[in-house]
Amino acid sequence: MPAKYEFYYFNGHGLGIIPRLLLSLGGFDWKDKFVENWKEEKGKTPFTHVPVLTEYSEDGSKFVLAEAYAIYRYLARKMNIVGETEQEVALVEQYCCSWEELHDKYWPLVSDWKKILTPEQFDNCLKKLLETELKPIMTKHEEALAKNGTGFYVGDKMTLADIHATISLPLLNIDGKLISKETHPNLFALHEKLSANDIFQSEAKRFPSNT
Repeated sequence: MPAKYEFYYFNGHGLGIIPRLLLSLGGFDWKDKFVENWKEEKGKTPFTHVPVLTEYSEDGSKFVLAEAYAIYRYLARKMNIVGETEQEVALVEQYCCSWEELHDKYWPLVSDWKKILTPEQFDNCLKKLLETELKPIMTKHEEALAKNGTGFYVGDKMTLADIHATISLPLLNIDGKLISKETHPNLFALHEKLSANDIFQSEAKRFPSNT
């Protein structure tokens, strides 16, 4: 029998969106376990935060893995969507790391720094981040997709990099004003192609879009 999986996270998207999507896309036998009392549960996790994936094997053993990035890479390897050669694997990793870097720069600003900055300071910081970090790097992603010429980042089929881009584009393209279908047609075409998948749509609707 294949392994069974339990995904432990809050009742919302957040860092759980890509792992949950992969669990569904990959046809894994899995279920959610939602945080009920974080104050009590926090210290019981590997690094005092979530998500945490638990894999239950037929022999009764279990494998516990923390950290969202590690979790979805582990699942992607099981799905064979990380590239077919060492160079392809490295390229997929490169594109994923780039998207992760953008998230790591954007979300602390809008969720944490916004609380201590004046409105003017926040607007200036956000404008600088969008124009000097997000937009130029998204343009590099557009160029990479155009250069490959298959509609995907690496090779001619979907990899984790394509999934990451599809999830990240609407989250980071603030109000659709940073880049557009006209300026970045390949990124938008990739997003439209993958997000049309029934599983993508189903997972996107599981929780409110702002969670």
